[in-house]
Amino acid sequence: RGHGLDSEWRGQLEIAGTSASPAITGTLEAVRGSFDLLGKNFRLTRGAILFEGGDKFDPRLDIATEVTASDIVAQAVIGGLASAPTVTLSSTPAVPQDEILSRVLFNRGLGQITVGEGLQVAQAAATLAGGGPGVLDRLRSGLGLDRLSFGAPAPGVASSNLNPAAGGSATSNSTAISGGKYVAEGVYVGATQGTTPQSSKVTVEIELRPRVTVETDLSQTGGSGIGLNYKYDY
Repeated sequence: RGHGLDSEWRGQLEIAGTSASPAITGTLEAVRGSFDLLGKNFRLTRGAILFEGGDKFDPRLDIATEVTASDIVAQAVIGGLASAPTVTLSSTPAVPQDEILSRVLFNRGLGQITVGEGLQVAQAAATLAGGGPGVLDRLRSGLGLDRLSFGAPAPGVASSNLNPAAGGSATSNSTAISGGKYVAEGVYVGATQGTTPQSSKVTVEIELRPRVTVETDLSQTGGSGIGLNYKYDY
């Protein structure tokens, strides 16, 4: 596990040299796993980690993953050395990289996303190109937040959809900015602000068990809601 990769491997390695400077040769091959890239879970389809010996412990990577997004299958291939990995995107059928990113991130084509979502596509492209943390990452770090997103919220984010009868709106397609922080282990407090003054909302998320969370929210218009979420990764 590490850097978004959660996987199982098998293989055979030969270790020589000294404990201070081991020389490792051999190959590990992927059995199964997934790769968390751009907030999406890519399934591991092929993988090899090649140890080529020498004084420097820096294996070569050849890992292929894929995810279904909109009407394409997106592939992410991780290559290069472990110290400086590269990520290359492609798709079936073939579409431009920014179109792949748009469909992977938002399940919609470039012509259907908002300006805020377009910023996230550009940020993702810069990150994949080796530009380091994107605009939102630097802003999130500077503000000391654990989460920060800018774009079209999920349905009902601008005003509560957990309990529409309590005054929340069932859907909202306006742009919003959301951010928050873990104030204690398993306790997240966040806020969302849409394009109108009445679209602000405060959310508290509490982890009851490793896969079970309770989420409550209160909108500026007085609407409130509570939801019980169960998540299982497989």
